[in-house]
Amino acid sequence: MLSTIPFGAAPQDTGEFLLGDIDVNVVLMESTAPEDFETWTSQTINDVKQKVITALEWWEDTLDALATAHSVRFHPDFYYADNPVPTDVEPIARRSNDYVIWVNDFLDHVGGNSTSGISTDMRLFNHAQRVETGHDWAFTIFVVNDENDSDGLFASGGSFRKAFAFPGGRYFIVPAGRPDTTFAHELGHIFWARDEYSGGGSYTDKRGYYNAQNLNAHDNPEPGFVQQDSIMANGGLLTDAFANHMTSDSSMKMIGWQDSDSDGIFDVLDVDHTLVGTGSLISEADEYRFVGYASVNTLINTNSAGFQSDITLNEIDHVQYRLDDGSWTTAVMPGTPTASIDFVVNVPEGTNNIDIRTVSVDDGTGVITAASNVYSGSLSSQGVTPLGGVQGVVWSDLDKDDQWDLGEPGLSEIPVRLVDDAGQLAELHINVEPDNYQDNNVINSLVPGVTVSAIGSGVMDNEVFSRVRGESSTGSRVFAVESTSTFSVITEWDTKTRMLKAEFDTPVSMVSIDAIADDDGDYGRLEAYDVNDNLVGRYTTPWLTTGEQATMSLVSDQADISYIVARAHYNTDVHLDNLVIGPAAESQTGLLGEYWIPWLIPDDYEVAVQLPSGWVTVGADSTNVTVGEGESVRVDFAVTTPPWHNTNSPEDVNDDGDIVPLDALIVVNDLNANGSRLLAFPSEGDEPPPYLDVNGDGSITPIDALRIINKLNDAELEGESLMGVAMSSVQVESLIGSVEGESFTTPEYFLNEVVPSSLEVTIQSERNDSNGNRPTQSQVGIERWFSRYADSIHQGEDDINKSWDDLLTSLAQD
Repeated sequence: MLSTIPFGAAPQDTGEFLLGDIDVNVVLMESTAPEDFETWTSQTINDVKQKVITALEWWEDTLDALATAHSVRFHPDFYYADNPVPTDVEPIARRSNDYVIWVNDFLDHVGGNSTSGISTDMRLFNHAQRVETGHDWAFTIFVVNDENDSDGLFASGGSFRKAFAFPGGRYFIVPAGRPDTTFAHELGHIFWARDEYSGGGSYTDKRGYYNAQNLNAHDNPEPGFVQQDSIMANGGLLTDAFANHMTSDSSMKMIGWQDSDSDGIFDVLDVDHTLVGTGSLISEADEYRFVGYASVNTLINTNSAGFQSDITLNEIDHVQYRLDDGSWTTAVMPGTPTASIDFVVNVPEGTNNIDIRTVSVDDGTGVITAASNVYSGSLSSQGVTPLGGVQGVVWSDLDKDDQWDLGEPGLSEIPVRLVDDAGQLAELHINVEPDNYQDNNVINSLVPGVTVSAIGSGVMDNEVFSRVRGESSTGSRVFAVESTSTFSVITEWDTKTRMLKAEFDTPVSMVSIDAIADDDGDYGRLEAYDVNDNLVGRYTTPWLTTGEQATMSLVSDQADISYIVARAHYNTDVHLDNLVIGPAAESQTGLLGEYWIPWLIPDDYEVAVQLPSGWVTVGADSTNVTVGEGESVRVDFAVTTPPWHNTNSPEDVNDDGDIVPLDALIVVNDLNANGSRLLAFPSEGDEPPPYLDVNGDGSITPIDALRIINKLNDAELEGESLMGVAMSSVQVESLIGSVEGESFTTPEYFLNEVVPSSLEVTIQSERNDSNGNRPTQSQVGIERWFSRYADSIHQGEDDINKSWDDLLTSLAQD
């Protein structure tokens, strides 16, 4: 069910195509003028109501007869019919053009009159009605009392004598005595249909969402043309069409009823959703979790007579799944144009695959009008929606076998990047940033690969400037243009006369630019074109408040964007800043470890994962891939904490549950035997313990032994002696500094290089420190240990390794 206005519509868009739920406000005006000779009665009011209902039902039944997936549901509001609105004039006695008088009287009556003009005010009135009801569209019918008028026509001298309409969801005006067919005919105008009779529309006219041509017009020059019965014609063609619930093909296209692929779904709603997500089994209880995002999409609106807002009635009504190609079952019902999805479903034992999709359903027919791409996942692996580019999963490989297993979780917020040969973030995009230039610099051709220019009837020339502006998205400068109206450089870009164009030397796959509102109610718009000037994409911002910014982005999996035009929309002004051409080279994993780097142009790439401290990849840190046109390449990363690192208790090297001098001794003995080195990934039969990598950097160095000493020191300072003595933090840091970058391979090296440098910074036992404090027993003790060990070496003990071992053993005896 729709709870808001249609996706992509603005308050001005109150009747873009004839589908969905439509509010119809019926208004009768009651003259209070001295020449008043028309007075509404209960009978004449009821007659009007019946004509309105008949016309509305005619359109509902005509659509039903087409047997499509769609329905239209009118919701008439007769409040201002049952309670006619006073006016100072007698409408039927005036020229048709005098409608401005009594329509303004109505707007005054409902508190809707402003300085914006009747057209805007009536749109806003209709918009307020649909917001209150939660319906899609709204328009108004003004019915003029003509019961006592001699001919039932407006006075001569105006533009119209009979009924007339203002299309695009505004209103139509009709004398009460006109037949039901007139009411139905004028309603067609509200949704952009053109007249087809002589004196009305012409064969060359185009309008409506598809900008359809008025091919059934009386003046169609095609040889052998025969005009179809149509509600938009007149005479017998009109009455026959009304009787048979039909209208011409071209009028149906104008109101949105075009089904190009004959699938029963009109083109305006026959647009696939986008579904992106990942999923996997999460427990032995056979529960499958899916996390993702879905969005409806819109068909580009080419209506040459309207605002060209890209609109859909579709919503993400159902998120469905099926198991092993079985029946679709609804998991959740968001009922919104976009939806974050997170659900768990039980899967029976023996299930192999799960498919997931989103669908839109017509409220009247119950038929699916749009669906997403189908996510297909195997229960034996982690699934990821394929997009053009690189995607995959980063997960914690608990058993370190480089294969995903049930219960191994994905890791969120992990950066995955495309890198260059030096391992730095690859430069895939071009940035035209006004802040890179001085104020008022001309910047049209300063960035290689792209040329920017100002276009439109309101620009002095094609120059684009950098200009300081308080409302900017980055830094302090935005794009600026020299205006013909002010003869000065300004930063406001409008809807038609001042637009920013950017042309690319080579077609690209992705472009973005920031729009910043100049006033409340501004809109930005970005349009992309291919080399043949075909419109390939359009983005319109939501309603913006003053100073609010929105990044407008367009992508093409064909990488065929040759140039873009950035501007405002709905006759507003915006500032423009920060033009970026090309895709991002990095992503961050989501809730289940999934990532996407989409919209890549065909090329070779190196994909690397950037892990936090304490994590390593089970396999390679990076992978080289080739991405073809529109191709999706999957790259997963199995990661783990360093295998030689005890994550539960890093200093407990032998994993016996205690941190004692023996743990340091194990590290020292290994260093003595094998030296500092990067630890190879464990092979079968060579797994830890011992956990030699105390600090979790993937290597074994003297720092690992010192970490244990420091841990024991901390325990000593807290009153629980593990070694009998402790080293101060100054001493530990000094000792670490003395061995950084060296090979801690022999006792002699430790004695000759490490000990002396440590003793130089050790607080001597017979001196006060710089603050006048006496040294602690621990500080005195460290000198004694090193001195005793030095003596034992210089006295010529044969078993150096035993003496080496004795060093740490002695620490526990002091």
